[in-house]
Parts: sequence; structure tokens; C-alpha cells
Amino acid sequence: MYEQSEELKKETRRTVVGSGGGSNGKRDQFVALPDHRPGPVGKGDDASGATSNLMLPAMKMAKECELKSQTWQGLKERFGGGREHITKFKDWEKILGHVKTGACGDEADVGRYIDKQYPSPPHLAKPLQGIATTPKGVRTHKLTAPTQLVTTHKKQLEVAHAVAKPAVSAKTATKPRAAGASGKMHLPVSKGGRPLSINYVWLGSNPLGPLEKFNIFSWRALGHQVNIYTHPFAGGAAHTEATLGLERGDVTVISLGDTLTADDREAGEDHPKALLGDARSLLKRWLAGIPKEGRPSIEHIFNMVDLTKSYLGGTQRGIVLDMKVGPSIHLQDYAASFDSHLVSYTRGGNTVEGLPENQCIGTMQGSEALRKCYAQRFNSKVKRLAEEDPKDPWFNQITGYHGLSYKQTKTWLDVALKTPSGLVATTDEFSVSEPGVSGHGPFRVFKRASDQTNKNAGKTKPMEVKSLADDVLMKELLGSGVDQAFVGKAQAAAKLLPS
Repeated sequence: MYEQSEELKKETRRTVVGSGGGSNGKRDQFVALPDHRPGPVGKGDDASGATSNLMLPAMKMAKECELKSQTWQGLKERFGGGREHITKFKDWEKILGHVKTGACGDEADVGRYIDKQYPSPPHLAKPLQGIATTPKGVRTHKLTAPTQLVTTHKKQLEVAHAVAKPAVSAKTATKPRAAGASGKMHLPVSKGGRPLSINYVWLGSNPLGPLEKFNIFSWRALGHQVNIYTHPFAGGAAHTEATLGLERGDVTVISLGDTLTADDREAGEDHPKALLGDARSLLKRWLAGIPKEGRPSIEHIFNMVDLTKSYLGGTQRGIVLDMKVGPSIHLQDYAASFDSHLVSYTRGGNTVEGLPENQCIGTMQGSEALRKCYAQRFNSKVKRLAEEDPKDPWFNQITGYHGLSYKQTKTWLDVALKTPSGLVATTDEFSVSEPGVSGHGPFRVFKRASDQTNKNAGKTKPMEVKSLADDVLMKELLGSGVDQAFVGKAQAAAKLLPS
């Protein structure tokens, strides 16, 4: 073990997100504040009287600290139930600003404040007839039936206010749908979209599950390159497309072990592969530590996956993603920024000081400048684990090293909170449908942001994933000029998703 500095102690209090293993992605892991879990929205301390009066002030202080450390996304996930009429980023940011002033002592205070400032719209006894609004620059529409007022994920808001939305701005990178449909469509590479390289990690000897295949085929349908870095467990043969349950030409399968061996020969002290020498040595040792029989412990797997993602993000051109992550309709709006920024996001809303999570790492920059900058900083931190046992849980530290390293480069784009230009998102322009609360940006995560081991509620249901996949097929892929052969494969994978 090693002594942790104050900076490193902070790193242990934040989210870790990874991939691999099962058909729905690896897991979300979280280090919670001591002895405190979120309670029901709008409720205060345990009313049962079981909590000692001596502990109540300390528990209240812990709750206040946790509330103040939330992002607007975490606050929305926690208090949004039953308050779906509050949909704008700026409204949740205002609520968060009020919470951070210390005016709200606990969850009950926050709930009361929200309900006072943003009361629920009145119930409508009968359908609205012939109501139209004329915001400046917006064409009016006559609304004659409740179904005309309803759009996905915003039913309460639109029924309450009956506001017609303007058409998609001409400046967006994607094309409008055909008559009878609404929203944006993907711009595939074949139609002028920027090509991307997507790097996935798959450790173990099992084939891919249906969700992994669905996301892979979605990327391929849009014309993007998909690489899968694989490493079988002891006794397993090296992966091919066939052993992963794919067909030839679907993806590029790359041996992680062979990649690390080749990188050992990289000449030039200034190359990212050379700068990540300590990280590579550690990863090779942990891979070699896989038991000759059976499978590694879950901690060992998490450690290897998280270290692999940072290593690839620092040495390979492209974006490293968890396998539960696919493209959103806003991908091409952001694609140009991938050339000049390191890409990551803070989707879980639980990271300390806004540190990015590691379910998304990388850049499409043609030069090695940004990767080199990240490699230097990450390697200097992770080498502290050189002598540690891979069976112990080090994934929290590894994700903290990633977050700090990204933040120190000062050239990273948080696509969950920022627009393509780097400004803080204040509208729903780049909103993305996801299980639970809507996400934001160029990617779609087929998992609730709240679905983490530190939380008792908000778990992702299989039906949510299947329903969302079917929705993506119908609204974003079918008929949008993408590669229909891969769309057909995505459809076949979606049919296999559990419900």
C-alpha cells in the first residue's frame, strides 16, 4: 500500500464506470459518502426514531454536503420523479444554485423549494381544442387532438402549455426526416458525415451479448470503424469475429496482449506509447495474473478493464467507449470537436469536483499532441499501483487518475454537459433519450445514470433497454440512408434483447 496525498484521497470519492462481461455492459461502481444513502425524494431523516439523536446532526451535515456536491443531472435524477414538467437544463441549474447556497438543509427542504418555485401544471379536464401560440419567429399550428400535443418524453409539459415547437435549425449537421416524421436524422459517412474510430474493450472468453451487438451494428450502419480489443481468460482461445458471435467484416478484432507487446518496441521517448510505459507494464502483469483455471475475481476484471480503457485512450486514435454506449442523433454535431479535444463526460453526476468518468475516453486528433499530454499525466499517477495485488479493488483509483489527468490537460470536452462549442448546455437542443432521465450529447447510454451499486433505486429494467433499442431503430436508423445490411443486423440483435 502507499500513502495517499490529499489529492489522491479525494479521488476515492467518485464514480467508476466500465465495460465488458455481461450483455448489458460491465457495471457502474461508486464509493459512497460514509454511512449515507439517498432517501426518498422530499423526505428527511428516518422518521422511525431508530436513528440516535446524537447522530442526527452528523447525518444532516453529511446530507447537506452530498446535496451541495451534486451536478444538475444528479439533482434531476434524484428529485425529478413526479416533476417531469421541469425539463430545461437552466431550471435544474437554478435549483442546484439555490441548494449550493446552503438554504436547503435536507432533501425535504429541496423538495419543498422545487414545488414552490416550479409547481406542477394544472390537470386538464378535457382535450385542448384549437389552441395556438405565436412565439416570436415561430409558425403557429392549430392543435385539435391530445395526440398532436404529445412528443416523446415531454407529454406533461406539452399538454400543459400546448406550445408548438420550431423546426430543427438549418445549422444542425443532420437532415430532417421525411414528411410525417419529426426530429433529426443521422448523417452517415456515406452522405458526408465525419468518420470516427470506436474502440471497445472485451475481456473474457464469452461471445458478445445482444446489446453489445446492437451498438456495434448501429455504429457500422452509420459507416464508422469499430475495433474490439480482446483478451481471453486463461484456457480460452484468441477471439475472432466468429467467437464473438459476429461475421467477417463486422468489426476489427485486435489482440490486447499483442498490442501491448508491440508497443514495448515503440521508439522515441516522446511518443504516448513510451510515455505510458509504467501503465503498460502494470496492465501486462495484471493480465498475466488471470488464474489458469476459472475466471478472475470481479475486482480483478474491473481493474483490468479500467486500466485498458485509459491505456487505449492515451495511445490509439479514436474514442474508447463502454459497450453499453452507442451513437445518438447528435453525433455529427459534435464530431468536428473530437479532432481538437479529449472527449469524456460526467454522466453519473457523482464525481468529485466534476471529474470526468471513464466510460468515454479519447480523441480523433491526427497528431499525438493530446494523447501525449494525457499519457504523461495518467502514467505518473498509475505507476503508484506497480506492486499492488490485482485482486484488490483499484478501479476507483484508476478512474480518479483518469479524471484528474483529463482535467489537468485543460483541453477536454464534457459532452454530457457541454455543447459542441464547449459552452454549458442550457437547452434541450442536444437531449438524448435514455432509460430514466434523458441524457445529452453525441452518445446514448443504454443504462440509467442512477444505476450504480451505491444506489438502491433507479435500476435499469430489461424492458427499458429493449423498448429504447426498438425506438432507435424506428426513429433514427430505418430509412435514414444508412447501411441497411447493418441495420438488419441491429434489428436481429434487438429481437434478442431480454424483456
